[in-house]
Amino acid sequence: MSIPFPKFTPAAQIAIITTVHRSLDSAVQLRADAEAGWQASKQWFVEQLLGPVQ
Repeated sequence: MSIPFPKFTPAAQIAIITTVHRSLDSAVQLRADAEAGWQASKQWFVEQLLGPVQ
């Protein structure tokens, strides 16, 4: 049994790799933004509960 596998031109391969890299970079940035937002939310909650933290 053989499974056909598409052959992409070098230009298409570069385009695919570029898209994957951009998607990964975007995912890393989104995760960092989410973490920063989470930390800010936790800080706000603590300040609402206990007053400003020094």
